[in-house]
Amino acid sequence: MAFTMNDWVFFSNGLPMVPVTDLYYNESLGTLKASTFGRGIWWGDSYSPCQPFVSLGGSSNGRNFYQSSGTIETTQQLPPTFGPDNTYRAGQVIRIKPGFSSLKGSKVKAVIGPCGQGVVNASGVIMTKSEKLSIQ
Repeated sequence: MAFTMNDWVFFSNGLPMVPVTDLYYNESLGTLKASTFGRGIWWGDSYSPCQPFVSLGGSSNGRNFYQSSGTIETTQQLPPTFGPDNTYRAGQVIRIKPGFSSLKGSKVKAVIGPCGQGVVNASGVIMTKSEKLSIQ
């Protein structure tokens, strides 16, 4: 990898909440595959450093962690099922825009802070600088 990190970083985008029995990382393709107990094979792109702007939309399932060195904007829909758990971390602003929904059974965490600082360990919407959360 071309970058270094000083701490563990939560990474599970779309991975169901099930035991993982094996991991395979393909460095040349930049993919991570996980063998799960009872849910088959999960795969996704490998972790990458923060982008200055992240825009998210569409349906969101599983546990997802999104981070940006600047701004995150989201219109995602988290359905009313067990498991949708989204965490957003941005260096400056998190904008929850019209169309965003988090229905019964889903969880949302939003934190203003630097990238690569490990797992957010809180429930609900948590802000270190509440004035930076923008619900439009």
